[in-house]
Amino acid sequence: MLIKRLKIDGFGKLKRRDYKFKPGMNVIYGPNESGKTTLAYFILNALSRPGEELRKYEPWDYENFGGEIFTDTGNYKVDFFNGEFNEIVERDLFETVAFIMEGEKLTTTKEKDAFVISYMKKKMQKNEWGLRLSNAIEAVDKYSLKIQECIDKTFEEINKLNEEISSIKEQVKEYNALFKEKKNLAEQVKAAKELLKKKKEELEILKEDYLRGLRKELGELKIRKESLHKRFQNYEWIGELDKEKILQAREFFEHVKVAERNIEGLSGQVEELEKNLKEIEESLQSKLKQLNVEDENELDNVYLRIKNISLLKKMYDEKKERVEKAFGDNPLWKLFYEDESVVEKLEQEAYEYKKQQEVVQEKLEQARKKMISTEETVRLHRDFSISLFLAAIVTLILGFFFKDLNLWMFAGTVFLGILGIVETIFWRRKELERETITNEVESLTRARVSKPEYLKFLKKYNLNDLKELREKFYEYLQWKAQSAEQKKLSDDLKELESEIIKELKNFSVGSAAQMIDSSVDYLNRLYSEAQKLLLSKASLERELNNIKDKILKQRKDKEVMQERLNKILQEVKLSYDDLRNYEEIYEEYLQIRDELAKIESKMSILENQIENHIYSDEINEKIVEISEIEHQIVENEKHYSAISNNLDNTQVDFDRLLSLLKQRDELQQKLAFLKVVPSNLSGAKRIFEEKLYEYVENYGKKFKEEFSRIISTVIERSLPIVIENNLSVKLTINGDTAEPDEILSSATFDQMLFAYKIALYHSISEYNLPLIIDNAFIRYDDKRLENTIKILKKEASKRQVLLLTSDKRILNYFDDIILLEG
Repeated sequence: MLIKRLKIDGFGKLKRRDYKFKPGMNVIYGPNESGKTTLAYFILNALSRPGEELRKYEPWDYENFGGEIFTDTGNYKVDFFNGEFNEIVERDLFETVAFIMEGEKLTTTKEKDAFVISYMKKKMQKNEWGLRLSNAIEAVDKYSLKIQECIDKTFEEINKLNEEISSIKEQVKEYNALFKEKKNLAEQVKAAKELLKKKKEELEILKEDYLRGLRKELGELKIRKESLHKRFQNYEWIGELDKEKILQAREFFEHVKVAERNIEGLSGQVEELEKNLKEIEESLQSKLKQLNVEDENELDNVYLRIKNISLLKKMYDEKKERVEKAFGDNPLWKLFYEDESVVEKLEQEAYEYKKQQEVVQEKLEQARKKMISTEETVRLHRDFSISLFLAAIVTLILGFFFKDLNLWMFAGTVFLGILGIVETIFWRRKELERETITNEVESLTRARVSKPEYLKFLKKYNLNDLKELREKFYEYLQWKAQSAEQKKLSDDLKELESEIIKELKNFSVGSAAQMIDSSVDYLNRLYSEAQKLLLSKASLERELNNIKDKILKQRKDKEVMQERLNKILQEVKLSYDDLRNYEEIYEEYLQIRDELAKIESKMSILENQIENHIYSDEINEKIVEISEIEHQIVENEKHYSAISNNLDNTQVDFDRLLSLLKQRDELQQKLAFLKVVPSNLSGAKRIFEEKLYEYVENYGKKFKEEFSRIISTVIERSLPIVIENNLSVKLTINGDTAEPDEILSSATFDQMLFAYKIALYHSISEYNLPLIIDNAFIRYDDKRLENTIKILKKEASKRQVLLLTSDKRILNYFDDIILLEG
C-alpha cells in the first residue's frame, strides 16, 4: 500500500492540513509538540478501526473531526464525529508490524502475540505443502460425510425393516399368547374338575361326621338333663320360701356380723391404746424420777425450781462474760482460768512421751542391728545354696564324660543337691525372719514419728515449747494477783457457781462447773418432755374412753339385731347354718334351673338341625366353594371355546417374516462395514493434521533468523537473546532468563523493538504496509543511528517509510525533508 496524500480537516492540533508523500523514504521533521504523533495516529485511525486514543485527538473548538487519505488502492474519507471510518488494514496487524512509537514497550506487542501467531500460521498453510495437507484433510472430511450419509440411509432402511418385523412379531406374539392361554384354560378346566370331585367326596364325609356328632351330643345332653333333674328335686323347697323375709333375715344377719367385726376392731384399738398409755406412764415415771419427784402434781414446784436455776445461770453467764472480757484476746488466760492445772498435765504428758520415745528408739536400734545380721546370714546361705547347686550340675555333667567314675560323680551330685536344698531352706527361713524384722522396724518408725497431743496444743496457741507455756501461766497468776476487781468478779462467779451446783445436786445431775450449761439445758428439756408426756397421757385416756363407749353401743345394736333375726328364723323355720349357706344353696338352685333350660333349648336346636339337615359354617363354606368351582368350570369352558375361534381366525405370514429378517441381516453387515470406515478415516485425518501442525509450528523460524540479523546489524554485536515459541523475547544471564527492559538500556531496548517489528513485517510479507516511525531513534547513539538508517533505506526500496522525527541528526542523511509547522 502506498499513501499518496493526507487531507486533515481536524484531528488534534492539526486542522486544515494537506500532506503529500512519495514512494520509498519520507522524512517528516518537526520540533516537539509540532504534531508528529498526531499525524501518525491520524494515519492509523484512517486506515483501520479507530482505537481508544481517538477521544484524545477530538478538536475542542472545531466542528470537523476527520479528513481524507489518498492511496494507490483508492481514496478514503473519515468522519469520526458521525462514526464514518474504514477498515482497510487490520488494526492489530498494523500496530504490531508497521507502527513504531517513541518509548514503546515490548509488552505492547505481547498483547497482539496471539493475533500475529495465528496470522503467520494461516500464511504458512497457504503455501504448496500446507495446501496439500489442507486439501487432504478436507477430502477426508468430505468422504467422511458421504460415509455418514450412507450409514444414516442404511440405518433408516434397517429401522423400516425393524418396524415391519416388529409388526409381524406382535402378530406372532398375539398368536402365541392365545395358544398359551388356550392350553392354560384346558389345564385349568381339567384341574378344576378333579378338584370338584375331591371336594364333593370331602363334603359327603363332613356331612356324615357332622350328623354323627350332633346325635352324639344330643344323647349326652339327655343324660345330663336327667342327672340335673334329680338334683333339682332336692332344692325345690328353696322356691317355696318367702324371699322378702329371707332377705330381712340376711340383712339382720349381716348387721350382727358387722357389729361383731366392729367390736373386734375397737377391742384391738383399746389394747393398742392401753399399751401406748402404759409406755407413756412408764416414760413419765422415768422423767419424774430423773427430776427427783414422786408425783406428777409436784411438777409445778419443779418448774419454779428450774426457773430459779435458769435465773442464777443467766447471772452466772453475765459475770462470766465480764471475766472473759477482762482476759481480752488472750485465749490462754481464759484456759488457765477454767483449769489452772493444765500446765502440769501437759508437762506430765511431755515427760511420758519422751520416756516412751527413748524406749522406742532403743528397740529400733536393736531391730536394725538384728536386721543387718540377718541380711548377712541370708546372703551367706543364698551364696552357699547357689554354689552347691552349680557344683551338683558340674558334677552331673562330668559324670556323663567320665564313665569310669560316673557312679561316684552321680553320688556326689545327689549329695551336693541335698546340701543345696538344705541351704535353700535355711535361706528362705532367714528371709522370712528378715521380713518380720523389717515390718517391726517400720512399725517402730511410725510410732516414733507420730506427734503427741501436747505438741498439737503448743501449735494451736503458737507456742514453741512448754517453757514458754509455763511463762504465760506465771504472767496469768501475776495478773490475777494484781487485779482486785477481777478477784471480786471471780469470787462472785464462784459463789454463783456453787449455788447453781447445789441446786443441781437436788436434781441428781452433774455438779461440775463445766457442766452447768448442759445440766440446766438438760433440766429444761427433761421438764418439757415430762409436760408433753402428761398431755399425751390425757389425750390417750380421752380416746380410750371414747372407744369403750363405742364398744358398748355396738354390743347393744348387736343384741337388738340378734333378737329380730331369731324371730324371723322361727317364722320361716330355718337354722343359722341354713341362713348362713342360703346364698350358696340359692345360687346352686338357680344354676341348676338355668342349666336345665339351656339344655332343653340346645336339645331342641340339635333335633331341628338333624331333622332339617342344617349344617355347620364349615360345611356351608364347602358347599359354596363347590358351587364356585362348578361356575368357574362353566366360565373357563366358554372362554376356551372363544379362544379356539380366535386362533382359527388369526393368520401369521411366517414367509414374509423370514424374508425381512434376511434383508435386515444383510443391511446390518453392510452397516457394520461402514461403521469401521470412519474410524480409519479419522486415523488418516489425525495423521494429516499432525503433519500440518508440525509444518505450521515452524512459523517462527524465519522470524527468529530475521530478528537476529537486524539486531546484530544495528548494535554490531550479539546479545544473549532467546526467542520463545510465542515470539516473546528473553535475555539469558548466567543461565537465568530475564525481561529485556529489566537488563538493557533504554536505547538498546528501542533498537531491539525496531528489529522485532521489522522482522515481524518480513514474516508477513504478503501485506505491503507502509512503515510509520514516530521519533523512535531519539535515544540512539550516532553509530547505531547510522546502521539503522542504512536498514531503513534498504527497507524503503521495498515499501513506503514515513519517518517522523525531531532529531536533527537524521536530516544529515536525507535531502528531501517535509517540515511540520510549529
